[in-house]
Amino acid sequence: MARPKRDTDMTALTLDSLPAEIIFKILEFLPIRDILSVADLGPTCRLGWIANDPSVFRNLTLSKCFHLTRDTLKLLLARRRDDIQYLDISNCYWLAPEDFGSLDFRLPNLRHLDARHTHLPFKTLHKILAHTKSLRSLSYDQTCGVKICDISRAAVRTLHRLRELNVVYIPGICAGKNGERSLLEYGKKYRKLEAFGVDAGYTENVDMECSCGARLDDVIPFENLKHFMIGQGARDAHRRSVDFNFVSLTANQCSVLFTDGCFRTVKSQGDDHLSATAPQAKIFSLQMVHVPDLKLPSYRSLRYLNIAGSVEFTGLCTVARNCPLLESLNLSFCRDALKKVYKCEEWTDLSAFRIFAAAKTPLKHLNISGLHPHLPDNELCEVLALLPGLVSISLPVCGLPERKVSVPVDGLTFSQIRSRTRSCGAEDFKCDHCSRNEWGSPGTSITKESTKQEVCTYCTSDLSQLVKGCSKIRSFELIKTGFASFLSPRSASKDEDVIRCGDIMDPESTLLCISRWRHLNSLVLAGLPSIFHGRSLVAITQGCPELRRLSLAHLGPHPYDQCLFMEGLCEALKYAKRLQDFRLEQPKLVAMQSLLQSLQCCKRLQRVCVITQCGRIKALEELDDVMDRCTELVCLQVICNAYFELCANWQQALLNKYKPSRPALHVLIVSYKKCEATRWRDVCNKIPFVHLDELTLFQTRVATQAPSWREIKKIRQREHMED
Repeated sequence: MARPKRDTDMTALTLDSLPAEIIFKILEFLPIRDILSVADLGPTCRLGWIANDPSVFRNLTLSKCFHLTRDTLKLLLARRRDDIQYLDISNCYWLAPEDFGSLDFRLPNLRHLDARHTHLPFKTLHKILAHTKSLRSLSYDQTCGVKICDISRAAVRTLHRLRELNVVYIPGICAGKNGERSLLEYGKKYRKLEAFGVDAGYTENVDMECSCGARLDDVIPFENLKHFMIGQGARDAHRRSVDFNFVSLTANQCSVLFTDGCFRTVKSQGDDHLSATAPQAKIFSLQMVHVPDLKLPSYRSLRYLNIAGSVEFTGLCTVARNCPLLESLNLSFCRDALKKVYKCEEWTDLSAFRIFAAAKTPLKHLNISGLHPHLPDNELCEVLALLPGLVSISLPVCGLPERKVSVPVDGLTFSQIRSRTRSCGAEDFKCDHCSRNEWGSPGTSITKESTKQEVCTYCTSDLSQLVKGCSKIRSFELIKTGFASFLSPRSASKDEDVIRCGDIMDPESTLLCISRWRHLNSLVLAGLPSIFHGRSLVAITQGCPELRRLSLAHLGPHPYDQCLFMEGLCEALKYAKRLQDFRLEQPKLVAMQSLLQSLQCCKRLQRVCVITQCGRIKALEELDDVMDRCTELVCLQVICNAYFELCANWQQALLNKYKPSRPALHVLIVSYKKCEATRWRDVCNKIPFVHLDELTLFQTRVATQAPSWREIKKIRQREHMED
């Protein structure tokens, strides 16, 4: 029988045949230089006509656009001067002050400008303020003092029109001498201001204070603000210019963010000066340590709650009952948040999470790292599995049950570890349900011997209930309570109970079911003594094709003398095709050459940070091959055992070779000994803020990012339209 002929009348699906709405969405994911190339096709081509639409260039987010050059930005500002309304150039650290000075930022319709953590000089900022009457939102770095003769009346009038202002101070140089003042002081009372944020940039001397003459509460009308954020750095560096004892909660405020929580005037309903106004307010986001009375009606609209470090907080059940719209909750290091005491008996109470589940609270982000649940059974994962809407979660290692087959790790030799791991599950087995791959993950290979076993490694894992119940997880953190990174000595704990917490090993096979999260894009593992062979890492990179961020720290048995998982890690990196950020902190790191060779398989790698005390790089060619194969790599940080002069020579050689083609390239190769004691601040001071904050310094990220004022306004507008 002859085969039927194919239908040749079907038109081929091409990019030019797609609807304009889909092409607009595709253009949002393209680099700005590619969008300009498409726009150069002209109006005669349909793609060029769509790319020349003013809506394409209305909102420009160039933050962390590592391939952005001065010429590209100059061309963009010249061609799309009248179309740009939202411009975000924050964290463009590679653009020098001379580059900004040569650009024409006179944008008549500009309403939002974000230039934080850049080298934008005051002269360029003054030109923007003087020629942009439509500007309503400004974010900048205060790096120098300003004389009254250097600022025009037009610039001052623009400051008076602002509705949102975010300032990053550099302690010690935010205001100069000889009559110089902070730019913030020229705005006087900012009567139209709705949102205000202040923080301090990183400086080598953490004890340096500002020299500002005016007080912030005399310049900024806090009582009229709807959103304000006070960072920890600003609180420490601006003690003379900030007095928060007189800042009170009013009906206008819907977002209050204090990093250290020093907001003592937020009190209960019994206070006379708050009882009349607090019930009328609708708080969307709240961050502080001194937690107010969350039973007030004003907190029923709360969506973001960050009370990290509040050691006396015990009202989690109150939050579960009174905050039905809560989406993000950060309870890290709230040691009493899950504790209940009755007749001198203390236990862990998880009833609040059951209340969240019963009320169908749309909780998406949950951070309970730093707590000590120490439950005998796997109760924590079973309760959290009742929250299917979770997208990101951070758990303490001691939240997993301590199994009887676990092995204490202190004082074991290499041979003892090898022999005892055989009794803790040296092989991984699957049941018929898992072998059919119904969880949607390739997993490990199935053999005839494994099918005969009755115990399934995946189904009996401590995390299996959590993985099955919360299938939408995109970010997962498992951190040992009390873990302190080498570059964060201030967070180191001296409590012996905290240091030994989690030293009872769970089998490495516990982590295998993480590979069932198909949409996982960020994974953080720190202080896990059970990582021996690294086979769980191989399964995770095979089963999580969307993994883009991987952070590993202090894995294996303490004191990390034998780094047994390196072979598995090198094998796992070969499957991480979409990995962009990789961080590894291991004191006793071996097989550095194999690690660098495996990183060459990650073609989309953008940032790498390796910190080790004993690991050593033998030749410059090892790093050069990584830079050559990973063409998108713009940040390379290696802190290892090497000589001072050799590190400096290698660093300069890589910059000279790859800096011309990668304008945002940052290379840091330093000796581990140089970072010891207090010298780590000298090293961190040389790192751009975006890399220091997101990569170099180890810190939890789940439920730590509060919604911006722009996002809050969109939520309020959507609710107003629904009403």
